[in-house]
Amino acid sequence: GPGAINVAYSKIAADLDDSPAYATDDDTFEAAWVNYIWSPAAAPNISYGIEANWNQRETVDGREGDASRVQAMVMYSF
Repeated sequence: GPGAINVAYSKIAADLDDSPAYATDDDTFEAAWVNYIWSPAAAPNISYGIEANWNQRETVDGREGDASRVQAMVMYSF
């Protein structure tokens, strides 16, 4: 059968001082997800899915990094 596409985005921005006490805290964090889940018509109890995820982070002291992930799933409904 047809599948379903889901898309999500999140952004968090903190208004922290440049004080050394906050040197390891996040200043901004962004994440985005997209996934697709479907069930074949011949096997309605089985669903398959795939998801891609992207994240980006910046700390108060200016360090930044990003990460990406792709994952898949198979689900059987009893």
